[in-house]
Amino acid sequence: MVSSIVQFYIWPESEAAQLQSRISVLYRHIAAFIEADEVKNRLFPLLEQLASTANLVRKVTNEPLNSPKHPYPQAKYWPLQQSWQEALEIIRLCEGYWLCASTQDPFLIDCARYLQIYASQIESTGSGSRLHRRLAPDSDNPFGESLVRALSMLPDWRAPSPIINRNR
Repeated sequence: MVSSIVQFYIWPESEAAQLQSRISVLYRHIAAFIEADEVKNRLFPLLEQLASTANLVRKVTNEPLNSPKHPYPQAKYWPLQQSWQEALEIIRLCEGYWLCASTQDPFLIDCARYLQIYASQIESTGSGSRLHRRLAPDSDNPFGESLVRALSMLPDWRAPSPIINRNR
């Protein structure tokens, strides 16, 4: 109740419009993190993006998304928390894979390309299909299968249709 009052009377602009593109940018930063050569080049831009995205996710989840007057009613169907949790898990697993990878292993580059495609699909909800790209990690790397599983668990941002009860 209090958040509704604050949202509509004191701070009427919704930040939901920015969130979808911000999540997309986060996944692009994760892809750049995977492809970068030096740790300092990999880490600082990613940490900055993680912090700003976390802040925005917190703000949007505090908005009254179920209100009929909310300017972005589709935002209540967006997989915000799952996208955020999967991003953190992918970063953790990529770092582990990188530490155990051989110098000629192309798997992380394939993962980065996969994440770039995924980021593009987030921005173009309602079109396209779920990613079905086959990723093949090094079988000797203990993080490979877990990373493939995490990538396969990325949520679908295509607009889900709400279930309508026709028996009212």
